[in-house]
Amino acid sequence: MTLVQSRRGLQKKFVASLLIVGFLPGIVALFATYRYSTHTLKNTIGDSFQQLAASTARRIEVMIDDEIDGARHLATALLAVRVSVDASNRSSRAGGAHAARAQLLEHSARWERFRTGKEPTLPGFIDRHTLRHIQNLLTIRPGAYHNVVVTDARGALIAGANPDTPYVHGDALWWREAYADGRGGLYVSDIYEQAPDVYLLDIAVPVLDQAGTRAIGVVKFEVRRDSLMKAIMEIRVGERGHGMLLNTEGTPLICPVLPPEAHLINDPLMKQLMQAKPGWVVAEDDAHGGHQSIVASPRLPSRVS
Repeated sequence: MTLVQSRRGLQKKFVASLLIVGFLPGIVALFATYRYSTHTLKNTIGDSFQQLAASTARRIEVMIDDEIDGARHLATALLAVRVSVDASNRSSRAGGAHAARAQLLEHSARWERFRTGKEPTLPGFIDRHTLRHIQNLLTIRPGAYHNVVVTDARGALIAGANPDTPYVHGDALWWREAYADGRGGLYVSDIYEQAPDVYLLDIAVPVLDQAGTRAIGVVKFEVRRDSLMKAIMEIRVGERGHGMLLNTEGTPLICPVLPPEAHLINDPLMKQLMQAKPGWVVAEDDAHGGHQSIVASPRLPSRVS
């Protein structure tokens, strides 16, 4: 009797050990398969996001380059811009420095009266031919620009599409960068809020002399953010996946989900995005209420995530 019970006990232990030996490799295999599948899926999604971010950054870069080319094309228009800029510069130099300052003050006061409706007629120092050329440009691309401005070598207004444009721009950052003490330069701003729900990108280029060696004035395009948002708005992945345009401080410039002022990229996420090469990371906090999110970034200079 004892021998029979002992055999049954051994059989139970043997069967149990077989089950344990059989289950352990299966569990390990399932866990390994799960980890491998998760890793592969994460890499696939991350690589796809990174390629999408890089292609979008290139599109935005091309769009901004096109606007820069458009501003330069306007700045080189001989009859529409350069002639009027030359005429304004000659007029300001005709009577010496004292007369030039007096003229600037007088023109500025008259322009303010026109802006506020106290003077109904457009002042004569605003070039009509340049103004018509600008207005035609805005007609060709309706809604693309908030304003187009042409100034002389003092920063004085020669023509502007928006009547709210100030007359003197010599102290403005965009003017100083584009004029660059006569050397000429390129200025491209961040996207900023000019008025409630009016977001703009400033692009300013010099008007060069006939030899192309010295700046004699400046042309500025105020590009509406909507023109650039098309490339961002088209990015949709699942329910929450979307594209954003950031500056290097982590401030959102374009976000299709939240207003730019409604969120800020946190420091840990910004450090993850500040990489020299394109790539993707898993963010603990994606600044949109999500955690453990996959965030892709192109190369740093494009400022897109």
